[in-house]
Amino acid sequence: MEKNKPYFFKLAIGDYIKERLKIPQLFVKKLSADTPNEAIMRVTIKGVAGQRPIMLRKRIDGTYLEDGWEKVVKDNFLGDHEFLLFRYDGDMCFNLQIFEKNGCERIKAPSASEEDKNQQKLFTESDCLESSPKATDDREINAARTQSRPSPTPNPYFTIHMKEYHVKRVYIVVSILLTSVYQANSIALTDFSYIGSFV
Repeated sequence: MEKNKPYFFKLAIGDYIKERLKIPQLFVKKLSADTPNEAIMRVTIKGVAGQRPIMLRKRIDGTYLEDGWEKVVKDNFLGDHEFLLFRYDGDMCFNLQIFEKNGCERIKAPSASEEDKNQQKLFTESDCLESSPKATDDREINAARTQSRPSPTPNPYFTIHMKEYHVKRVYIVVSILLTSVYQANSIALTDFSYIGSFV
């Protein structure tokens, strides 16, 4: 870590971080020399996928990275439970380091070969049931999920809603691994792609 440069971190959990990111109040105080009393300021985020201008917005309940933040999330394939470390370099410029679930720093944005790009088209969020204009009712969404699931099994299992960043890597729920591996001599991974839907 570079000395004399302020840092803060966030743990990416759930959907709340995908649209905007709240900056800790104590960190905002360290920026007071560079930040005028304006409610909205343009800042730059530099990450593994390059740099992007976004808006820093002061609100009554805190200061947020907002307009453009969702593009930073998408460009850097940010997923659940990833550790985000922000360093303020001055002149309204932040350096973003991403640490994956395995604890290792992401040193480059995931790149996709032509084959992967074709697969990504299958799993974009625009194709997900939740974003479909036909499926606006929660009951309709839950009914579709229930119909598309394989029949319950006596073995431990989990389901995952495919996102764009799952094309390269999918993490297995630890509790499933622990109950399966330590109680049996073998483990079987099953591909349910024959169902025809990733809902």
